[in-house]
Amino acid sequence: MRGLRRVQWGNWRSIAREIAIIVVGVLVALGAGDLLESWNWTRKVAQAELALHREASTNAMYAVEQVTVAPCVEAQLAAAKEGLLASGNVLEAMPAYAEPHFDYVYRLPLRPWLVSTWQASNGDGTLAHMESHRRTAYAMLYRQLEDMNVRADQIDRLSSRALAMASPIALDPHTRASLLGELMEQVGQSQSQSLVALQVLVKMRELELMPPVEEIEKFMAAASGTADFCKAHGLPMADWQALLPERAIKPAE
Repeated sequence: MRGLRRVQWGNWRSIAREIAIIVVGVLVALGAGDLLESWNWTRKVAQAELALHREASTNAMYAVEQVTVAPCVEAQLAAAKEGLLASGNVLEAMPAYAEPHFDYVYRLPLRPWLVSTWQASNGDGTLAHMESHRRTAYAMLYRQLEDMNVRADQIDRLSSRALAMASPIALDPHTRASLLGELMEQVGQSQSQSLVALQVLVKMRELELMPPVEEIEKFMAAASGTADFCKAHGLPMADWQALLPERAIKPAE
């Protein structure tokens, strides 16, 4: 009987050791899986941050353009309003300008604000693993950019409709009021777009997403048709850096 008990106890000890080994193995596997998953998300967040930085660099240049040419756009719209109000029964036609795939009576920025990287990172869950304060800041920034795309569509629509003012159309009270209303709506949309563009620049600076000043100046000199138009017609433009709450943007070393 004692021998039987020793055999049984020995078997249980063996079984216990095997169970312990299995449990430890499972825990190690789970821990390794957690570490691997954590590493994968860390890698995805780093890749998303890099892609968001590239996307933000382009949006920053668009925002600088919007802020810089705001006084020029305001002057053009003020001149259009003055011409409309000064016209008699027939509108004094505004000069029309033509560029490839683009006709206009006043020149303003019509850019598609980039949000695809943000949407993709939000959709695949990457943003949920980003530091909370940066995730919140990005959310605020891209909410503004999405709103700017909505306004950009409205600005484009009003700009296209304003081409009617390049013709000497009859001005009955209804037509005059309609044209004036659209001009004033364009003033409001453009002012809102410029104000939010300035806020976007401040938020990008907070997130350290601003490209070097030299790159921004190169873009403005080579790629801003609106800035070229304003310069060619002697219209006013703003110093975008002076408008920021703090002069904290430094040239690249």
